[in-house]
Amino acid sequence: MRQDSHSPPLMIFGLDAGDAEYIRRWAQEGYLPNISSIMEEGCWGHIGGPDLMSTQGAWLSMFSGIPRHKHEFYFNRQLIPGTYQLQDISPSNTGVRPFWSHLRGSSKKVAVIDALETNVQNDLPGIQLVNLAIQQQFNTAVAPMFAAPATLLDDIRRIVGEIPAIDVYNLGESVKEDLADYHLLLERIEKKGRLCRHLLEGDQYDLTVITFVEAHTAAHRLWDYRPKGMRFNSATSEGCQLSTGIRDVYQAIDREIGLLLKQFSEKPNIVVLSLFGMKDLQPTSGLIESFCRQLGYHVAPSGISKDLAPLALARRIIPPKMEKPGESVVPITATAQITSTAVFEPNGLE
Repeated sequence: MRQDSHSPPLMIFGLDAGDAEYIRRWAQEGYLPNISSIMEEGCWGHIGGPDLMSTQGAWLSMFSGIPRHKHEFYFNRQLIPGTYQLQDISPSNTGVRPFWSHLRGSSKKVAVIDALETNVQNDLPGIQLVNLAIQQQFNTAVAPMFAAPATLLDDIRRIVGEIPAIDVYNLGESVKEDLADYHLLLERIEKKGRLCRHLLEGDQYDLTVITFVEAHTAAHRLWDYRPKGMRFNSATSEGCQLSTGIRDVYQAIDREIGLLLKQFSEKPNIVVLSLFGMKDLQPTSGLIESFCRQLGYHVAPSGISKDLAPLALARRIIPPKMEKPGESVVPITATAQITSTAVFEPNGLE
């Protein structure tokens, strides 16, 4: 990597839905030694603000520096202004560019791989891969992969073959199906890390951005297998393995971060970012009520216990296998929570 004491390389790792509580706990317990080392040597803390009001659009704001009320990307389907008609929308419709687009015409080289909610930037020195191994958004078409230069697509097939796709919203009906996707998650992390190491060892880059989305997918697919999850007590022997599935995925990402950092001959500035985490929120019908109440549009009812509410009672009766998105009266068990975290290496960022 670049030998320049005046301008050390900058390495940004994104953990999509990397839960802040999990990261802190597992780093302290020794499961995430590389992230733990970064936290100990540098500084870390929470980030927040109105741009983290929802998950979609958060990465666009982070990588562009443009606030949400200006780029106006809130969801993949939005109302057409002045109508009640919905239209599909993506970050590319906003015209907002990531900060590295300003390196056009400079001597700085970039390596950007799966920086979420961004697109390939033309005339930018270096390499870019978009939609290599991402989490497909609900109710959207499969996002095609793009690369600059285009020959990178041939390199991917030659080095790691096909990157397995995992449908995060098609929750498995059996432990066997969830276990199979658990192994696919670990396989995908290893393949992506191996590909990134191959691409980085061939050149010197001033900026590297790599995002891992598997923490997000694992949380949705394996949430109920946690010790507090609904499938934990009744899990088979395979299910017991899944009880640490989310942590195993975090460990695999941490391992790839460590291997990637070993390739730098000069110690880079390091930033690890996660913009939201995960939590139980069952049922989700209370969200709009809470939202309206905080805005003063709704008065809370009195005289009824939340535990005796119809949906709360139904939640206790309906078995987990019936709780599939799009097929059940009870929404998905794991939803995104804004619990942002960021860890930084001590060197100043330039």
